[in-house]
Amino acid sequence: CSLLVIDRGKQAIREIQLHVDDCAYQYENQFSS
Repeated sequence: CSLLVIDRGKQAIREIQLHVDDCAYQYENQFSS
């Protein structure tokens, strides 16, 4: 699974590879808040 992360400090978009469980966890936490 891959997740796009916006690094506001450097104004860059990074794509990080995560495990499926980690991706689902990060995805829900990032977009549900």
